Amino acid sequence: MTSADLHQANPTSAKPDAIDEISEKEFVEAWKAIVGEPPAVMLESRADMVKVLVESVPIAKPDPAAALDLSHRPEPEMPGPDS
Repeated sequence: MTSADLHQANPTSAKPDAIDEISEKEFVEAWKAIVGEPPAVMLESRADMVKVLVESVPIAKPDPAAALDLSHRPEPEMPGPDS
């Protein structure tokens, strides 16, 4: 998915400006939970703020080699003689 695809995605379950209806305090707390700090500025539209945030985060590219690397998994425990 490219950033252009993200712009074209339109969720049908919620209206685009629903985030503008929550209180500023709730929005700032949610922002802090995601970003780790309060927003530097508050735009008139909180939906626009989220849009800017999403656009500023690079799209993660999966690493197939890392997905196949099972060395970080612990060995399964084998049942002992008392089992």
